[in-house]
Amino acid sequence: MKKVSLILSAVVMASMMLSSCGSGASNGKSASNGESASNGESASNGKSASNGESASNEVTIGNQVWMTKNLNVDKFRNGDPIPHVKTDEEWQRAGENEEPAWCYYDNDLSNGEKYGKLYNWYAVTDPRGLAPKGYHIPTDEDWTVLTDYLGGEDVAGAKMTSNGTNESGFSGLQGGVRNVSGGFGLIGYYDYWWSSTEDDTVDAWYRYLSYDYGFVTWGNGNKGNGLSVRCLRASNGESASNGESASNGESASNGKSASNGESASNEVTIGNQVWMTKNLNVDKFRNGDPIPHVNTYEEWQRAGENEEPAWCYYDNDLRNGEKYGKLYNWYAVTDPRGLAPKGYHIPTNEDWTVLTEYLGGKDVAGAKMKSKSGWGVGGNGTNESGFSGLPGGYRYYYGAFYDVGSSGYWWSSTEYYALNAWDRSLYFDSGSGDVERYYYVKAGGFSVRCLRD
Repeated sequence: MKKVSLILSAVVMASMMLSSCGSGASNGKSASNGESASNGESASNGKSASNGESASNEVTIGNQVWMTKNLNVDKFRNGDPIPHVKTDEEWQRAGENEEPAWCYYDNDLSNGEKYGKLYNWYAVTDPRGLAPKGYHIPTDEDWTVLTDYLGGEDVAGAKMTSNGTNESGFSGLQGGVRNVSGGFGLIGYYDYWWSSTEDDTVDAWYRYLSYDYGFVTWGNGNKGNGLSVRCLRASNGESASNGESASNGESASNGKSASNGESASNEVTIGNQVWMTKNLNVDKFRNGDPIPHVNTYEEWQRAGENEEPAWCYYDNDLRNGEKYGKLYNWYAVTDPRGLAPKGYHIPTNEDWTVLTEYLGGKDVAGAKMKSKSGWGVGGNGTNESGFSGLPGGYRYYYGAFYDVGSSGYWWSSTEYYALNAWDRSLYFDSGSGDVERYYYVKAGGFSVRCLRD
């Protein structure tokens, strides 16, 4: 198994930025006909909406209608002012108190005129409404619909950014971010947009893209961070009702967040089974207990020796976690507190066999399970199953990382014998479309994919 390095210094800096984790032209933009829309009405003909955002600049991408500029309002839809927060201390306090806030990047009006305002997530989901009437803040699922329409996360970014081809017309700019502590960073390099979908009590989902890489990808960050907001036209003229947090651990089939932080909105039916289409990315068990986050080689090896649950990001890099999910040892997979969200389970060895048999057998199922992008030239699959398998690599039992970008490994919940458990794997060079069944030491770190009960 060959180790592939994907570390990019700018990407690492971007990940760290979110894991630490003048007056706007809100009512002074001139509309194309000079009129101001009254009392919260949508302004599709160039009028200014009541909370200050021109809604005349739109683009249709697939079945969605997006604004082509970042939001730049300083009032909620009902007319109440959104607090304008400048100092680091005030910004941090707003997050701690779960209060809405906005700012310009570096508190500089000229950045606001170019990139729009940065909002914390409490402004995004305030019941008074951040989006103009007739629009909503996109859910995590809305963003997925967009990127899938544009060919997937690996290629959609170039089509969405003004520094790329911008063939979608989305016109993304690299407006940077304000972290939960108040610091600014990454302007000119990255753009981050909130979704309205909660991950857990601390974090929410977002999308980001880079000015010089073709990808757009998802992540979860502290709700106190300041990110850009892009609005989406509501199909029925009302703000979207999904994106709420599911209560008491209920699974969420319409974009709600499961109780231990994993979005369960992305599913695919394959035969008689319903699979998640993304690898698990939770850091809490179903009962709310934290799963130990283990970084160093020594700690990872010790967790295995002690048969204790553990998770990590590949290469301990959040960027990999945002794309591939977390890597878990088998002791986390089978912990009685529950790794899978309520309504789901970790597939048994037999569950995996049912999947591959339905797809024509292990010799051909692999190509149907691999994503259409992300495996490199010559390594991509057809993904006709919708499983969307990505090469997230693995962590060896003594702590080293291998094979990101070339292989994907997923645990089953079935023990082989005392030290080993069954898994499934996909490879870059499986020209025949293989999906392989192996057993591996329980102390290793593999991806996890959940199956609906």
